[in-house]
Amino acid sequence: MLHDRSTIFTGLRTNHAPFADVTCHVTLTDKEFTGRAAAFRDLAQHTAALINEIITTRPVGLKFSARILTGETHASGFTQAFHDFLRSCYFIG
Repeated sequence: MLHDRSTIFTGLRTNHAPFADVTCHVTLTDKEFTGRAAAFRDLAQHTAALINEIITTRPVGLKFSARILTGETHASGFTQAFHDFLRSCYFIG
């Protein structure tokens, strides 16, 4: 999702059918927003736009959660992000 023309935005805006118990969890790192790599800054900004779209439109049937990890880079936050995904989507403690 490196640009604002990603199909996920179109899908959210045009899909009037409710989600059927879909769970979505997003984990970002603060350094993705503030780091030197433009690709990660773009990824973070467009992901933040997606989060805003989901919160604003509140799609029916979508269980959504998000987290920002502090002090981690895209690479170093991977393990925590994966654990967040498991906890949020599969209820593994």
